[in-house]
Amino acid sequence: MSKFQRKSKAERMVEIRNSAVKVFVKKGYRNTSMEDIINQSSLSKGGFYRYYKSKKDILIDIMRLGNEHRLNKFKEVYDNMTDKSNLKNVMLNFSLNKIFDEKPLIDLYGMFIAEIIYDENIKELFYEIEKESFENAINLIKDKYSDDEIKNIKEQYLFFSRILNGILFIDDLFKEQDMLHQNKEKVTRLLESILD
Repeated sequence: MSKFQRKSKAERMVEIRNSAVKVFVKKGYRNTSMEDIINQSSLSKGGFYRYYKSKKDILIDIMRLGNEHRLNKFKEVYDNMTDKSNLKNVMLNFSLNKIFDEKPLIDLYGMFIAEIIYDENIKELFYEIEKESFENAINLIKDKYSDDEIKNIKEQYLFFSRILNGILFIDDLFKEQDMLHQNKEKVTRLLESILD
């Protein structure tokens, strides 16, 4: 028999988020109840509600942490690029990395985008995360490009972001990520044409 091990608040929150991810991916966000997530975790109902009051709170926390993940991925993609001379090429590589990110992260992001239709708070959070994500990415690279290049990409960003999120939403809607992977060259050309 193993001894009871006390976990920190941070460890419990990670456990809850991981449990939620498993259930969200299996059942979908809209079909998941708090009870489902509680049952997936090792916490009691009372213990669970000390950390999160709703599945929406959990999803929001996951998306905020996902934005940090995305920034780290952007750094990684940028650091591994051999040709950083063209800012559009940087944005293209970052976007392709986002589209072809590992599951379940990309599935969760698709669920998050889908919830924008139903929940004004999630829509506001989406806009906040989108803005924060872009500003963080620009802050990482702004000293390497001219002000004109940065201004140009900022002007295109909103349109480009909506197209990119549309691709991710449709992928989540039809659950056909293999189709995107099989057509990676076409997706690349599509994104290149948008950035031109």
